[in-house]
Amino acid sequence: MKKRTTLILMIAFILVVGLTTACESTNEAVNETANETVNEAVNEPANETVNEPVNETVPEEKLTGFAVYDRSQNEQKLSEYVTGNKVTMINFWATFCGPCIGEMPELARIEKEYKDKGFEIVGVTTDATDYEKGGLIQDILKDADDILEQTGVEYPICFASADLVEYAQITAVPTTFFVDESGNLLAGPMLGSKSGEEWERIITGLLDEAD
Repeated sequence: MKKRTTLILMIAFILVVGLTTACESTNEAVNETANETVNEAVNEPANETVNEPVNETVPEEKLTGFAVYDRSQNEQKLSEYVTGNKVTMINFWATFCGPCIGEMPELARIEKEYKDKGFEIVGVTTDATDYEKGGLIQDILKDADDILEQTGVEYPICFASADLVEYAQITAVPTTFFVDESGNLLAGPMLGSKSGEEWERIITGLLDEAD
């Protein structure tokens, strides 16, 4: 109960402050123990927001060809989340990442506003997967549930596989990609959180190109 209260207070603080940095997401950070509080994890080393793509070259394989997990630990292809969408925003995030949480209310608003235009957001959680033993870390799942409730997120959330994290070269969160219905990369990777206005400019531009 104390941990849950701390988490809720932390979320409220982040939403008020509106942080715009990126959190380091090394293997150690991704595999934080279930007993460590989210409040402690927020104090992980942080990098300044970078608006340019992290990598200059576009990988030959597609992100959407890699596996993710649903809440029941069923393995799926990320492609299942992009089918039928003109543009899909794939947002890698973590429960320890203040900037990730800080931009979620705006992402939730944007998803609702642009959904009928062929746009969708998929949140890929990076720290709920036990990459060594397999399966999902239950305490972090509970933390994720609290965060989603507090931020009003209703867009799909899945959980990363080790292969996906390695392929996408996720060294910090949030990291964001945009793909088309076939999984072709439209933009990204983009490191760091952005304002709702900045994301909308990117999204409307990509939707215009898709028409």
